Amino acid sequence: MKAVAGILVALGGALAAAQPGAAPSSEFTSVQSAARQLMRVLGAKTELDAANVRVINLPQVYERNGWTTEPDQFSLELAQELDALPPWEFEHHMEVVTRRLSDRYLLDEEQQQTLRGLIEREWGDLLARHIGRLVPVITEVLQTRLAGEPYAPEQVARWTELTEPVFEDGRRRLLAAADEFMSVLNLQQRELVQADLDAAARRIARMQELRESWRRGAWNPADWGLDRDPIQLGDGLPNRDAAALESHTGELQQASRGPMERPAGREQAGAPSADAGPRIREAQSAREVDDDPWATYVRDFIRRYRLDDAQQRRAWLVYRQARERREFLAQRWTQRIVQCQRALDASPSDDSLRARLSELEKSKADTGRMLFEELKRRLERLPTRAQRRAAEEERVPPPVPTELSGP
Repeated sequence: MKAVAGILVALGGALAAAQPGAAPSSEFTSVQSAARQLMRVLGAKTELDAANVRVINLPQVYERNGWTTEPDQFSLELAQELDALPPWEFEHHMEVVTRRLSDRYLLDEEQQQTLRGLIEREWGDLLARHIGRLVPVITEVLQTRLAGEPYAPEQVARWTELTEPVFEDGRRRLLAAADEFMSVLNLQQRELVQADLDAAARRIARMQELRESWRRGAWNPADWGLDRDPIQLGDGLPNRDAAALESHTGELQQASRGPMERPAGREQAGAPSADAGPRIREAQSAREVDDDPWATYVRDFIRRYRLDDAQQRRAWLVYRQARERREFLAQRWTQRIVQCQRALDASPSDDSLRARLSELEKSKADTGRMLFEELKRRLERLPTRAQRRAAEEERVPPPVPTELSGP
């Protein structure tokens, strides 16, 4: 969903009215009906995707604004994963978000249900409330792009002004939903969520600064990662047939007839020969991998299930993401522990500080164990059924490292 995710980030998380104050009609009272109305303007997405044209270059936006911490990168990866899905597959979007966040926060079944309910409720309400305003603006954004016309600062200023109510509504809903979600989590899970919320708060604050400049007409293509974009440079839409584009302008009628077919096939990893051991691919730094017990677990997991090259690349990607998150959160805990230790050194007879220090050290270790469980959960999705059967016959489980919190 390149168009939608890009617009949402660029315009502050949501798009508002082409005509402010317009009340949504009764047909927008459910997520399903709202989504159907939104899909009427998203037929143009297929043309943009075919031309490899972006409404916004998310990776460059993140890099330009210094959104490079592990929580920032997770949000970018999730946005890109959702971008790749057909926009009309609302249930699939919900499944991906719920699964990724459930893995990230180590949620049990009841917590997963709470999370999914919150996402569906808040996103559904936001969409139903603002869909009548959202559709015209998205239509204008897509049609400008499809026509091969660069965005003008005056356009962005108007869009930014119109989006303000939804931006504020979305931020308020995020904070309220986060508070409600936190109430069903344990201490370690709350710490994991809080790290992501802190990063989100920094991104939102930066978006507010940018939006102020855009309202004044000071929008720059680099703000959306489009400083080298062919359309923005005046070269027009690359390699597209004018007649093909015409079918997606105006009322965008093709999309209103229903969702396009999605390829039925899925990417499946081929199972390697049972009598040939896998060629183990290492992570980027061999020395760091050799010193890390988590990497040892990944290597043993690869051997146990005889993962092929594609699966191994995915396994090492999971490892690197888990390691980066472990290091990021370890720094947060270490800062708190150092502060508490200094306070205790100044007041050695303070039993409350001593208890607090012990609690922080335990929480740091518990968080490390939770992150390792997330790593294992994500790895378990990689093997095929055939690989699982073969591994079960061999019955050689990978050893669990004793040092789960890492170096």
